[in-house]
Amino acid sequence: MARANFFGALTVALVAALLTSLLAGLQVGTAKAQEADPGGQQVEATGLLTPVFPPHTYSHLLNDVTGGFYFVRSSVVDLYSFDDGQRVTVRGTLVNDGELPQPILEVTQLELAPEPEPVTATFELAVEGQPPTQTTFFGMAGLGTEGSSVQLLDPDGDGVFAGSVEIPQGTQRGVLIEQGTGAGENPVGFRFPGEPRSVIRDFGLVTFDGDKAFSASVSFEQATTDAGDSGDLPNTGYPSPLLLATLAIAGALLVASSLLTRRLFRRSFW
Repeated sequence: MARANFFGALTVALVAALLTSLLAGLQVGTAKAQEADPGGQQVEATGLLTPVFPPHTYSHLLNDVTGGFYFVRSSVVDLYSFDDGQRVTVRGTLVNDGELPQPILEVTQLELAPEPEPVTATFELAVEGQPPTQTTFFGMAGLGTEGSSVQLLDPDGDGVFAGSVEIPQGTQRGVLIEQGTGAGENPVGFRFPGEPRSVIRDFGLVTFDGDKAFSASVSFEQATTDAGDSGDLPNTGYPSPLLLATLAIAGALLVASSLLTRRLFRRSFW
């Protein structure tokens, strides 16, 4: 009976501790969310204004600088006249009204933004050895409709595959050099390496505030061992004498250890 009472009390204590921990975590999470709440913040952002569905509810603004998105609306500006992909600069206030998980940008001013001057992303890949047939290399900055890519080529056969592409100045893009088989293209004309594909080097998120150069290397040379040049005996498929001797010594030590343990055990109990 006492044992049952002990385990019952222990269960109650564990449940109480768990509930206390959960409540504390909830309070901390709520406090952090309130600290991170950007509601009321004044924002100026430049990007492409695109529609969302259902239409005439919110417009979708891509911020060129951060690469993030805002849901935007306005009671004083006709956003729907510009949300067909036009590049605009908007000013407004972030509002938390519970309609969406993230704050909504309430726009008070809008003006058309000029296209930024392009900068150049240059890619170079040093290739050692002979790549497999149909191997392709691509320099990529971003993906999809907001991405730019270029197939890297080696016209002079010196083993350096290179290419360049223009990027809107001030934008942030994830930059990669990738390898694939053949090439593919999505409906908006973005080209990419075909499957199977792999990343040769990931440069992370890059801000294109000027011309940028990216370089990497890859090797297709297979290491080969010439038994005659190395001085080692060729592999005949049988264990070497040194290996056999090592196994024999290990076995003898194991048997001796077992006998000694057995003898000590007997002396302890008899």
